Amino acid sequence: MQEMTSLNRTSKSIIERRASARAFDATKSLSDAQILELLRLATLSPSAYNLQNWSFKVVRSVVGKSDLLPLCYGQLKVVQASAVVIVCGQMGAYDRIEHRLEPCVKAGALTREVAAQWSTQVRLDHDGNRDRQREEAIRSASMAAMTLMLAAEEAGLASCPMGGFDPVGVSSAFSLPAETFPVVLVALGYALPSGQAQKPRTPVEELVQWA
Repeated sequence: MQEMTSLNRTSKSIIERRASARAFDATKSLSDAQILELLRLATLSPSAYNLQNWSFKVVRSVVGKSDLLPLCYGQLKVVQASAVVIVCGQMGAYDRIEHRLEPCVKAGALTREVAAQWSTQVRLDHDGNRDRQREEAIRSASMAAMTLMLAAEEAGLASCPMGGFDPVGVSSAFSLPAETFPVVLVALGYALPSGQAQKPRTPVEELVQWA
């Protein structure tokens, strides 16, 4: 228990205080450097076999936000936020597994033999199995979205995940590649004062079973 109490208190407080913003200050913007750093941190999220089967479309222009607004059923945070990140999953990512693993081999994180084993296994699991490809892409993109929101919180920014959108319309309006699909949208920016706090959660004791 002593180890648990000595965990990084900053990380703990970020998790405990983060709440989805209801409204953003539309007068404030984010720079390229700020957004790229947040997305760099998002790409440090776990990814099975290092597939990194995610990608990001950043919507921040007036035109882009106007196009996105009706596809999000009129949610005003889309146009208020400094940027809205379309966090995407990528089908067929397994076919780039060798490319993904080569930097790991060069860095000494994997031996070439282990990388070859991973490549073989990934192709066996994913080739011709689009359900598996999609499930894995959703998992990876979802973890990246959560990391993005925690990184934003640590940087003093607000965020809000959005699942209420037309995925077909978003894919079309923002010219997503055929094998790329939107998983979740993350609005980023500076929250307007609202008194919004993290909602109470069900006691963990009611949710846990031991085996």
